[in-house]
Amino acid sequence: MKPKITLTGVTLALLLASWEPVHAQEITRPIWTLSPNARLMMDDGLPVIPLFEGWYENPDGTYTFEFGFWNRNHEQGFHIPIGENNSIEPAEYGGGQPTVFMPSNARGYSHGDNTGNFTVTVPGDFVEGGGEVIWTLRSQGTEVSVPGQVVSNYGLSLGPQAGGSLPPMLKLEEDGPELWGTSSADGDPRETSTTRVAVRGSYARPVTRAATVGTPLTLAVWAQDRFVQINDRQQVPAVVTWFTHQGPGPAEVGPIQIDSEGKAVATITFSEPGRYLLLARADNFRGSGDSSTGDHCCWTNGYIEVTVSQ
Repeated sequence: MKPKITLTGVTLALLLASWEPVHAQEITRPIWTLSPNARLMMDDGLPVIPLFEGWYENPDGTYTFEFGFWNRNHEQGFHIPIGENNSIEPAEYGGGQPTVFMPSNARGYSHGDNTGNFTVTVPGDFVEGGGEVIWTLRSQGTEVSVPGQVVSNYGLSLGPQAGGSLPPMLKLEEDGPELWGTSSADGDPRETSTTRVAVRGSYARPVTRAATVGTPLTLAVWAQDRFVQINDRQQVPAVVTWFTHQGPGPAEVGPIQIDSEGKAVATITFSEPGRYLLLARADNFRGSGDSSTGDHCCWTNGYIEVTVSQ
């Protein structure tokens, strides 16, 4: 019998450098044991866990589900193409999930930087009918599924944190839209209904670039702290981090230089040809005092599609 694990918030809490493509595989048995150390992180050999982070209610009556993942290996990464081993149901909501799962620097139950990698927006009647968006990953001989749904205690807010922090501004082009939050909305999504529109910079309508194998591509984005004035909150420098969201493998990211105006420049090198979807994340975690990956508040995602030729 093939082990198949469906995660909820409760069961996830109980779950206790190589690069590996995941092909169609025979599912055998769960890899982990019940010993306290083995539940957490290892160098390699553990599966990738898809995570449902929570949901937002949008002004237009739609709902946005936020997903992330936890690669429980410190050294082993995975390439899991969209398909049999990396699927979303209903299929109409798929396509935005990651296919590149880098090794994790997290410790314990924290999945760190891989919080809130992508979102899915569904109609209100889908939610009212009890609809679920289910993300399934198969790796290391284990199939793990997680349902995105509107359930109590998983409601998320884009409101300010205790110290006033908000999702920072991120622009992928100097004259491009000012993105907001994990759903890459254009403008404050609490006030205007933009969630059903494919904003330039979202994964549905990424900014496009071209590159060649082995030649560094220079990319610039613009980021700035956003906040409301609470307790003499001062502006802090926004930080930009790059991830390979989709592609044949991970791209190599060089040092990121950010100037006083928030312009962040990085060089990115590709070792294989193909289509890559890069994720630029702006955050205000450093120095704000009330913002982190665990707050589900204060970062903004932007996506750049790079076509890499030989």
